[in-house]
Parts: sequence; structure tokens; C-alpha cells
Amino acid sequence: MRAPTLVLALTLALSACGGATDPASLNDAGAKALNSGDYLDAFTQYDAAVTALGADTGNAQYNRAMWGFIEAGAHVDAGRAEDVFLDYAKANSAVMSAKDYIKVATWLADADNFTEATHVGKAGLEAYTESPALDAVMNTIQAAAAKAGDTEAVNEMESLGYIGDD
Repeated sequence: MRAPTLVLALTLALSACGGATDPASLNDAGAKALNSGDYLDAFTQYDAAVTALGADTGNAQYNRAMWGFIEAGAHVDAGRAEDVFLDYAKANSAVMSAKDYIKVATWLADADNFTEATHVGKAGLEAYTESPALDAVMNTIQAAAAKAGDTEAVNEMESLGYIGDD
């Protein structure tokens, strides 16, 4: 009889230790880490929030976790951030805008992940063909990629028609 009481006590004690699986608490911890520049911790916290929410994509905490995950991921795992954003954008196309693609492409470029930024920008241009703001961001990404010597991103940008000022 002693073992079940101990298990119950441990379970209650662990669940009282800060809501480690509560999506709102995880999102708060992710935001705090993101604001302090700790991208890895933010990425981990937001990933845990998304995992805790599972298929509850209608939950406001889900959207908060996804955007945080993508922003932190731009610095930690750019390929995964790109893939997650593109899937998220496709699933939420009714509420997405060119500004969302600009935001993510900019996050990626600011983290010197120009190839991933180019992919996001290209997807944005396909969805919003008449966006001068998105086109301007693509020019900025092309120039930054060229300055950084990222030949893969520069070549990809050139294939899209962004040649630069050489």
C-alpha cells in the first residue's frame, strides 16, 4: 500500500513544479528565452508547447508556439523552421499574407540562413505574385547572400531572376 501512495505523491509533486507540459507556461518560457537571445532554449520550449498541444491546432497557444518555434528555429535549425513554416502556411493559407512570408524570410536571412530565406521568399512570391514588398525583401536577401559569399543562395536567387548589382 505504501508504493501507490508514494507514486501519487511524486506525481503530484512533479506536476506542481512549474507546469512543464502546460502549453501557456512553455510558451511563456519560450518567449522569455527568445527575448533574451537564447534561441536554443526558446526553440526547445516552443517545440515542447507544440508537442503538448498535439492536434489542438485551434488553440491560440498553438499559433503562439508555432510562430515562436519558427522564429527561434531560424537561428537553431533553419531547415526545420523553413519546412514547418511552409507546412503551417499551407494549412493556414486563408489567414496568411505576404507579410508572413516576409517576416519568416527576414528571420532566416538575419540568421545568415540565406538559402532557406530564399525558399520561403520564393514560396511567398508564388502565393502573392503582385507583392512589391516581398520582391523588395528578395532583393535584400540576394544582396546579403552575395555579401556573405553564400554562392548556393546567390545561384538560387539568380535562377529566380534576382541578379544583383554586379
